[in-house]
Amino acid sequence: MGEVINLPQLLYAMRDNKDEHIKFFGHCLAYKEYSKSQNFQDVWAAYENRFQKGGENFFVEFGATNGIDGSNTHLLENKYYWRGLLAEPNPLWHKALVANRNCSVDTDCVYTETGKTLEFLAADEPDLSTIKGFGENDEHSDKRKNSNVIEVTTVSLFDMFERHNVPNIIGYMSVDTEGSEYDILKAFFDNKNSDKYKIRCITVEHNFKHDAREKVYGLLSSQGYKRKFEAFSRWDDFYTKEI
Repeated sequence: MGEVINLPQLLYAMRDNKDEHIKFFGHCLAYKEYSKSQNFQDVWAAYENRFQKGGENFFVEFGATNGIDGSNTHLLENKYYWRGLLAEPNPLWHKALVANRNCSVDTDCVYTETGKTLEFLAADEPDLSTIKGFGENDEHSDKRKNSNVIEVTTVSLFDMFERHNVPNIIGYMSVDTEGSEYDILKAFFDNKNSDKYKIRCITVEHNFKHDAREKVYGLLSSQGYKRKFEAFSRWDDFYTKEI
């Protein structure tokens, strides 16, 4: 009969492995009961930031929904004591988001510019909601066909940072807007003052839309980011750079 595997020792061995994929997978297994995100984006953000604790570390997440289910930053706030900014334009989530998290919250819709009024598709599955005109050809498009259309006010990413006095160093930013990710990031990096903010790690949802995914890849590569763990990250891409 084979020797019984000592799971804690296996996890330690994986996390000490020289192969980065094995090492990261070991951390995912170790934190699986704490992670709220769908693809371990939260564990990856902690990993890339060397599991640093304390309020000098900062995150940004949009859309944040209720701040718990599928959250990419709940772990960072509650286990690592990071500070952060959450953005969510769908009013269905606002009360729960404020109650569930101890962060700054912005209820405007992050987009390319500030102060526009746009139609927003509040889907029956609220985490699939998006600005009208986006998300029409991804794997969830059928689920948005009967969405309730509401009006939202927009804010650019740069202006949202300024509005909430975000620190110049951001450890992690989660971008999940069901189709408008490239437009938002392009507008941010096109801003002549964007180098005021240094972002170490970014996860960007792509929902397997090849063209949109490659546009984001080209944009972030031009800004010095490297894509990591593609086989693991599923419908998100993980980007990081030294700052």
